[in-house]
Amino acid sequence: MQKQRIISRRAIIKAQEKERSRLGAELHDNVNQLLVSARLYLALERKKPNVDPEYLEKADEHLTMAIEEIRELTRKLITTVATNEGLERCIEEIAAIMLQLKNIKLQISISDEAIMSLSADQQQMVYRIIQEQTSNILKYAEAKEALISLQVVDTEAELVISDNGKGFDKTDEQKSAGIGFINIFNRVDAYDGKIEIISSPGNGCKLVINFPIKEV
Repeated sequence: MQKQRIISRRAIIKAQEKERSRLGAELHDNVNQLLVSARLYLALERKKPNVDPEYLEKADEHLTMAIEEIRELTRKLITTVATNEGLERCIEEIAAIMLQLKNIKLQISISDEAIMSLSADQQQMVYRIIQEQTSNILKYAEAKEALISLQVVDTEAELVISDNGKGFDKTDEQKSAGIGFINIFNRVDAYDGKIEIISSPGNGCKLVINFPIKEV
């Protein structure tokens, strides 16, 4: 029964990843191309007389922002990003985004043993969890520093994501059961893992996730 439940959860997650990839491809191939074309038309319009350059500049600025947002969204949606580019490289890109957006310094500690011990699906699961939690940190934590660690401990992989932000009261059901945490719980459970959340007001937040290296 336990094995069947895990297989079922993984099938659901794979179906979700497939749909995310489809949406990501459509955004990149269709919407993004329309925005790029709009920028080209604006560039042509600038060359005409009696055009208010201020409005053109604002339109171009907003289009540029929209294009960048879509590019980032497609990266988050497309499922093969971690396995194609390498998990550590993808996490380094997350670190760069956190520094740029909120001046959060992210320390990364990932062992080669951990990377080599995980299947492609497990690496994708780890990447999605990191995406979810770093998004939470950016939105809510008010942190200055964060840490991501992925190591092998005995026969398990251990993923730790922590920050020195404002933390929260774990008895607050609304925060503890937020959509980000629900997605993380589901992914961990699908790979027969365990998760511990350590947080309190004023003391940051720490996620400790352990799951078997050998898939069941």
